[in-house]
Amino acid sequence: MGDIKVNCLLYADDAVLIAPSEAELQALVTCMKEECEIKGLRLNANKTKVLVFERDEERTKCEIWVNQECLEQVNEIVYLGSAFSRDGRCDLDLDRRVAAGNKVNGALTALFKRQGIVKSARLAIDNAVLVQTLLYGSETWMIVVVFALVAVACAVPVEDINKVEPEARVLLVKEPEKIIRSEFNHDSEGGYNFSFETEKGINRNENGEVKEVLDEDQKPHMVVVVRGSYSYTDDDGKVETINYSADEKGFHADGDSIPTNAPSRR
Repeated sequence: MGDIKVNCLLYADDAVLIAPSEAELQALVTCMKEECEIKGLRLNANKTKVLVFERDEERTKCEIWVNQECLEQVNEIVYLGSAFSRDGRCDLDLDRRVAAGNKVNGALTALFKRQGIVKSARLAIDNAVLVQTLLYGSETWMIVVVFALVAVACAVPVEDINKVEPEARVLLVKEPEKIIRSEFNHDSEGGYNFSFETEKGINRNENGEVKEVLDEDQKPHMVVVVRGSYSYTDDDGKVETINYSADEKGFHADGDSIPTNAPSRR
């Protein structure tokens, strides 16, 4: 990127190593492995993947070894909530986000069908749950946009650049509502808890706990029991708080804007 050479991206326990050749990538992986061992850590070869970005239909073979084990080479990978494919296109990431949004939207349909839920409450639920699902990891989108603009600029011949319509050379990106606080934790048993707060005062907290229950055939199986809440300020300046839970008995939500006689939905 300009005069800066980027060869690694680090976020919590997710690390990405970047190199222009197989030999240089192998050197980076070996260096990271040795540094991890000095700190008493172990590089998990089963969870480490190799991806080569290229436009050719025929895949370039790239063999990277860790402890005499060859790392798996894949055609796509997910990092910080965004999907990357070997051809560098965004189609895969868009499809994943739309599918995730449809799943959340389907889960909220039963709630929205209840009588008595005001419009402001529905909009707040959409902003707190659906929109946040679609925009997860959006902080990194500007980097993708910059690379896309550079690719377009390189693809247009110099003598034809003035023939491009002005609106085709300008990309307007509406900045999403900023998240000023975000926390997430999970345990080895499958439980989790997270919370976030936006600049406009939307707050959400949720925790999930793995629990063993009996199904209709009285056979035990594991489910995740979810409890959480979110709050927002409505059009009249009043702070609304919604508490919800989901377990083997179904989904239930309560709050001032939700009718108290509304039944729980399975």
